[in-house]
Amino acid sequence: MIIVCILLLLLTVYCNSLSTHRVLVAGATGYIGRAVVKELISRNVNVISIVRNSNDIPDITKKYLLGSQIVECNILNPLDIDKLLLEYQPSSIINCLASRSGVKRDAYAIDYQASINLFQSLYLLSKQTNTNDINRHYVLLSAFCCGKPKLQFQFAKLQLENEIKDICSQTNQISYSIVRPTAFFKSLDGQIESARKGLPILYFGDGLTSANPISDKDLAYYLANCALNSRSIDMYNQCRDIGGPDIPPITKRQQINLIYQTLNIQPEKQWTISIPLVIFKVLNNIFYNLYILSDILSMDELTQRFDDAMELTRIVYYYATEPMIATGSKEVQGKIKLSDHFNDIAMKGGKLDEVDPMTTTTGILSVFTKNDYVK
Repeated sequence: MIIVCILLLLLTVYCNSLSTHRVLVAGATGYIGRAVVKELISRNVNVISIVRNSNDIPDITKKYLLGSQIVECNILNPLDIDKLLLEYQPSSIINCLASRSGVKRDAYAIDYQASINLFQSLYLLSKQTNTNDINRHYVLLSAFCCGKPKLQFQFAKLQLENEIKDICSQTNQISYSIVRPTAFFKSLDGQIESARKGLPILYFGDGLTSANPISDKDLAYYLANCALNSRSIDMYNQCRDIGGPDIPPITKRQQINLIYQTLNIQPEKQWTISIPLVIFKVLNNIFYNLYILSDILSMDELTQRFDDAMELTRIVYYYATEPMIATGSKEVQGKIKLSDHFNDIAMKGGKLDEVDPMTTTTGILSVFTKNDYVK
């Protein structure tokens, strides 16, 4: 009986310690952001979910945000963020913001400017309150590919990372954790929808580019740990690549085989198409010539659109050819494998709860034809 009482007392103390945390999640309606909110709520943490428009949240996302305080904020306006943080006094921010397309103006507006606004506001709050019992902590969801930057959004994220590190190296009033995940399961879901409908699954080149992607649940668990007790996982003022438990990493062709196996699609009905990598060079040359022509003719809107088209071509080529592998002793995180994810979908008849158009070929093509980037 005494042991039971002690255990209950310890549990109460633990829960109370978590409840003293107030975590603000930026990008709360996104794929990872909403999973982070759900994870924090499950730990009895006080969560503020930042959204652009509370009337424009999909029903499936609302379920993830249950139990959190949903607050509208213009994250591109530093004064709005300052006011918000002063009102809610968060102990930590988990920044899951990401530009929708990755083109330059989007990347520097969201991946850099909005994100540094959040960091600077938290730092300002730390200096204004100056309490020794609260260590304000900033958790940044970055990207594995920043380790080999070639794209505009990677340069934007790196500028943000470097400024965070520089400020934190000069003060103990704010600290950081920068997490660079390899790839998300959701980025592969568009192919499941194609297979279920009897459409071909597309891949680029030989299909041997590999990755150990991480699930939204496992990544959310890790990000929550960074916010609540970064020292316990050696993430206090640290930047780390992380990936899922699929070791050895899975190639694109192996991913396709997993999809067909879990959906129980017979070999005669399996349909794959390899797109030669040279197509990217051809497309880039076409867009470049159109860019030059429209620039000479002072057709500014078309010039911008073709510039975006070149960047999107580079983004797709990068992800088609660069391996996304994090296999270090502290880098492999979580328990959910890609096969588990596909099996869960197969249990639902192969139907997805939602399809992100950016995981499909037609969705990516529509991005620059509509010139509609930020969702």
